[in-house]
Amino acid sequence: MDAIVNIEKSYGFGATEPKGADLVKKPKGQALIREVCEKMGEVGGVPYIYVAEKRYAVCSKIVETLLDPLYNPAIPNSDTWDPEKRQTEAQFFYENGGALIEEFAEAYRLKKPGAVRANAEKWVEALRNSGHKDQAARVAGVLPNVEEEIETEARYDAAIKTPSGMDSLNMPIVAEVFQFVEQHCPFPCDIVHDQNASFEAVYKFVFDLYANASSAAALEMKDGRRIHYGFKNALSLSFADSKSQPLIRAADYALAGARKFIQLATAGEPISENVTWIAFATLGAILLQAYAQVHPSLDRQPKLSGYMSSNYWRDMVFGRLSRELSDLMPCKAREAD
Repeated sequence: MDAIVNIEKSYGFGATEPKGADLVKKPKGQALIREVCEKMGEVGGVPYIYVAEKRYAVCSKIVETLLDPLYNPAIPNSDTWDPEKRQTEAQFFYENGGALIEEFAEAYRLKKPGAVRANAEKWVEALRNSGHKDQAARVAGVLPNVEEEIETEARYDAAIKTPSGMDSLNMPIVAEVFQFVEQHCPFPCDIVHDQNASFEAVYKFVFDLYANASSAAALEMKDGRRIHYGFKNALSLSFADSKSQPLIRAADYALAGARKFIQLATAGEPISENVTWIAFATLGAILLQAYAQVHPSLDRQPKLSGYMSSNYWRDMVFGRLSRELSDLMPCKAREAD
């Protein structure tokens, strides 16, 4: 914490609290963030990161809603426990949905049964017209029951008293972050989040949903992944003021740098050296895991990161990071090849 404060003072921030979103806009701020990330690494502050592409997350919810075997007789129950198949289907909707994805998101977020059914009908028509008749038939299976499905979800949300501000499209992402900490942090830990009046109740609700289950259990998917209930590793969730907690500011800086890299990569714009190194401190863990899988001679990488995204988004972001690093380290890259 002292190291973070000293770096901030060296850049002229003493009386005011720097915000990562502002710092990444200018070269001086980018240099500060890079220095903080590198110093954290030197003293053992290892960054964990989970990244989600919202559009792909919406497509995952489309799969869960329109291809739910409980309401769609055209879908076998086994699909529910097959993440690879569900991911493939989410990718399909991502590539073939266009404006229907945003339309579904709005209808589902507001829990409007009629609007969700109308959206499902448009999916059936669009898929038939584009030659995807088999997938159109699968979606058509939900039409008689989709309004009941949305009404049931709305009643459930009311019964369990979900807090104000709960967005059912964001819940899987928030849940995945807590699951990531529970399953991959190498030691028991307390999760401390920046104070956020709008979302604290939502985060706490989702955390408690899994952490305070009556007994420790795990639901295992076909590909070996698990959902944990009754947390043992993620001990608690609390909130702190970033003005008085330098570690929260450091996390904010690292996330802002990673977000900036993603924005520039997906827009195809130039990326500065400092922003690339900041991204390597966080997103680089995903890249190293991929390298280790391709090159068995490399040491197995710890699970420091994860992502929920389409193939297109993944290739844009991590392909760009790989190229930028190769440009910064041409000699080392050649030696590795």
